Amino acid sequence: MPAREHSAADIFYGPAWWDEKVRRLTELVESHPSDDARRYLARAISIRKFTWEPGDVEISQPDGTWAPFGDKAEQPYGVFIRDQSGAIAILEELGALDEVAGAVVAHCEEFRPKPPYMPELLKARLEEQGWLREARVPPPDPTLDSLPVNDRYDALKFFRHDQREVGVAVEIEPWQINNDLIKFWRGHIRGQIAVGVLIQPDPDTVRYCFDQMRLLTEPLFGHVPIAFLAPDGPGLKRSSNRTARKYAPFPMPTDSSET
Repeated sequence: MPAREHSAADIFYGPAWWDEKVRRLTELVESHPSDDARRYLARAISIRKFTWEPGDVEISQPDGTWAPFGDKAEQPYGVFIRDQSGAIAILEELGALDEVAGAVVAHCEEFRPKPPYMPELLKARLEEQGWLREARVPPPDPTLDSLPVNDRYDALKFFRHDQREVGVAVEIEPWQINNDLIKFWRGHIRGQIAVGVLIQPDPDTVRYCFDQMRLLTEPLFGHVPIAFLAPDGPGLKRSSNRTARKYAPFPMPTDSSET
């Protein structure tokens, strides 16, 4: 099987032009055929067919010659995404992933060549698409609703699916995600949301949170569908390199049978 970093979803959502995505997905289907790879390839082909990219058209130059319009060497932006409990599939079915990823990519393109991590601007972009800003998170049980609880998501939207509304919550957060996971758990257990999305600054932060921090709380929140998403492409300010550290052993009580 292909490495996770080169999965069909990585290719489809990553920072490349659509003709490049079609080429790579075609290779993936030929080398490691799967339903996911074929599905993403079909979507990529359809999008490429109706999407203008640099070099697709030529324009007249002052000297009367014709030259390709746009710079194909300029890398586009995309998103880097990881998920648990089928979050990506749920988001795709609802159409929510296109909205969230589209807002992240549009933000990066606007501030090219060095897009900053600016949560308030991302919230504003989502608000333009009908997302509720700073929506309240319910307690985990209705008996607690009278408590003065005012925790909030950064954004919330209800999508129509199978004749009912399905909630999607967004939190925009660097690596300090434990409180966000609790919010998603509360919303999920109450039926307010079906899936949560964490928007993070860069792919390295997603890798750190998904491959390490998430595992520490997986017994508590592993059943909640959550996607970890970050912009990917040129000019992003990367997280500081995390160097390996040597830690002291965990202090543990002595087993009484050993004394």
